[in-house]
Amino acid sequence: SVFQDVVFDYYFFVDHACIHQDDNVAKFAGVMALPMQVSVCIELIFYDSRTAAYEARGWTRVERMFAYAFCFSPMLVYIGEDYPNKATDFKALCEANPAVYSQDDEGNVFMVITDPLAEDAALTVPSDRVTVRKLCETAMNVPPLNVA
Repeated sequence: SVFQDVVFDYYFFVDHACIHQDDNVAKFAGVMALPMQVSVCIELIFYDSRTAAYEARGWTRVERMFAYAFCFSPMLVYIGEDYPNKATDFKALCEANPAVYSQDDEGNVFMVITDPLAEDAALTVPSDRVTVRKLCETAMNVPPLNVA
């Protein structure tokens, strides 16, 4: 593995497994808990796929927005499809999706948090748009925790 120096464990919140998808009341309760769940994290893992349009998903965009809005000191980890056997080729990632990712001369990677309500944002359940709008408003109205 290319990650031999990692000396800590990762614990994951898996959104599909943790938010009920069939019962609307249970789903709403799970979605409303998202800001709290993200706010207790010190690190969030962003996954990207070469074979699935993950970034275009509206809920993915909400989760990324929450990472920036609710984490005190967001440490963001990017994991691609080859993890853990191969390190991510960030140059290729940025070249493949320049609207979302960019890299400076020092190798630092930057990600644009795209609008979860934009026309290209995919929401499987159209009625989720109302909830996503409220969550976006909440995230946009919190004072930044990390102003550096």
